[in-house]
Amino acid sequence: MDYLYHYTTVESLALILKNKSFRLSPLSVLDDLQEERVKDVQKFSEYVFVSSWTDDKEESIPMWNMYSNMDSGIRIKMKKNPFKTYNVDIALLTQEFHNIQISKNIFNEYDIIFSAKEPIGYTSKFSIKNLIIPTKDFFTEKYYLHNCTPESILIKVNYTNDEKLLTPQISNDSSIVLSKLGIHKKECWQFQKEWRYVLRFSPVGVREIIDYPLTSMVNLYNRYSTPTHVLPFKYYYLVLEDEALESMEITLSPKISEGYRTITQLLKNEYNPHMVIKDSSLTNDIR
Repeated sequence: MDYLYHYTTVESLALILKNKSFRLSPLSVLDDLQEERVKDVQKFSEYVFVSSWTDDKEESIPMWNMYSNMDSGIRIKMKKNPFKTYNVDIALLTQEFHNIQISKNIFNEYDIIFSAKEPIGYTSKFSIKNLIIPTKDFFTEKYYLHNCTPESILIKVNYTNDEKLLTPQISNDSSIVLSKLGIHKKECWQFQKEWRYVLRFSPVGVREIIDYPLTSMVNLYNRYSTPTHVLPFKYYYLVLEDEALESMEITLSPKISEGYRTITQLLKNEYNPHMVIKDSSLTNDIR
């Protein structure tokens, strides 16, 4: 599986090409209401952001109708993990954080190890290479991104009718496991053959975790329980790398209007001359 497909509209394509980025939306705004249901009191779905794709090479009439528009729809084909990656700025780290260690592993890649000042506290380790977001967005005061590498954000949706998986318990006395969200859907959605890019956020900053590991966990539970405490963004955008953008392929919807066909060609000319535009294999087959 080298490529994934995304159904959307010409209007959305214009924003994708202009901004060179893809939008991820919280589970709380998706069409499947089951996805935000948990056994907990808190609404954790607001902190899990996804972009939905499919691995089905064949065009799907239900997908055209549900996630696009027959008059103005398109289907995007892109290589998997098409997003730009970043390396952590070591100089910035050493200036901003006093309590870090930088070590070298056997693969000759640098890692960062955060250690709490308290004897019993929080320790975290991650590679400084190939972060999916810029350094400034990772080390914020407002939130913390749990999964931040290309390999960690792409998942295949599991279709099941097991209520334990569909309505999971996210928190307990010692942990909050957001990775249980956004990975299961009822079997009735199986036609989607869905893959997702998933980002999981916590409303607590990295500095707070490092300097006050014990109180940060208490604060985290309280913030998840407080409806007024929200992330500083409604949607999150991942930047596309140039190579992935240039190899993008667009399939026009089966009944696209001449106006939107023309607009798509103008978008190609303006923003992405290497982009391929194709007619639907279902053209002239749908009334």
